Amino acid sequence: MKVSDQGFVSLDIERMSEAERRAVHHDPGYREAVQSWQDRINKAVQDVTDADAGVRIALQAVVIDESVIAGGRGFNGEARSDVEKYEGQAAEEALKKLGRGDRLTDEELAELRRTFRDNGDDPAFSRTLLDGLGATGTSKLTNELNDLIHVQGGDRVRDYSTIETGLANALASATRDTKSPWYEDWREDMRKAGVERHATDV
Repeated sequence: MKVSDQGFVSLDIERMSEAERRAVHHDPGYREAVQSWQDRINKAVQDVTDADAGVRIALQAVVIDESVIAGGRGFNGEARSDVEKYEGQAAEEALKKLGRGDRLTDEELAELRRTFRDNGDDPAFSRTLLDGLGATGTSKLTNELNDLIHVQGGDRVRDYSTIETGLANALASATRDTKSPWYEDWREDMRKAGVERHATDV
């Protein structure tokens, strides 16, 4: 195998024997091997790209000093060490916008898809996101997504379905540890939110 500067995998014909070169034309296993390596490289590149995007979000948030005394200038001495928490905050802001019925930009939708794909199994991300939304906000958002998917339809149904799945996965990862104090607090919040009525287009 050889890999080009752009990351494309191909058979290294020059290093093959004559018999191997003849076999290439008749054996689909060679093509499958090339595709297998291409898939592995593509996934590695995507993983690094996703990680870079998460670090970018954290850096943008962490350089802003929220101290009233500093007036938003200077180094943030209370920065969190967990990138996923910053990604959770960024996702929360976009989801709150969506929950209010506002339209997200293509960039915001793409960032939400990436964030859920990259962090859906991370409890720190999921709990930060759900803490920001709260139980009531999560219920309202779920209803809004259902309306967007099943009532309004349109060209973004697939995006909204992906976000709905991402939210469900976040809820699953956040509540996996049923013995944690966070889980108890969330259940208590849900008990109150569960008796509220939320109107939907349906």
